[in-house]
Amino acid sequence: MERSSLARVLAALAMPALLATGCADPDQELAVAAQAALVGTPKSSLIGCAGVPDRSASAGGKEFLTYSRRGLESVPRGQTVMVDGYDRKGRHVVRPRQVTVFDLRERACEATFTLGERGVEQVVYGEGASPAQCAAVVRACMAPAAP
Repeated sequence: MERSSLARVLAALAMPALLATGCADPDQELAVAAQAALVGTPKSSLIGCAGVPDRSASAGGKEFLTYSRRGLESVPRGQTVMVDGYDRKGRHVVRPRQVTVFDLRERACEATFTLGERGVEQVVYGEGASPAQCAAVVRACMAPAAP
């Protein structure tokens, strides 16, 4: 295979990965990474970074700390509307205009931390919640250490 052909093939194979990373959601990545990174975190450290849980329970020698976050997000989208006015000759006209409108969406997350003898054993996000919606719960616990 020619060198330039090989380069084109490799570029074509790498393109989907490059496009996917360009569209990645940092909140989603943070929340997914936290599910592994926070394993082993002591309870005192978890409460120090995530705060006091909204609910807690104990069963079978395990402790469950649940954090809830709710909020609204504003999502912009383009929409065509009809605008009436007058042209240069004074005639009444109706023209389409592209405007930005905002939809409000509720963001809700419940993150439950299972703790055992050695700290956090598991982080589970509530059924139906996107991990991105739970980023607010774990963000402070994933902050980089100060130099």
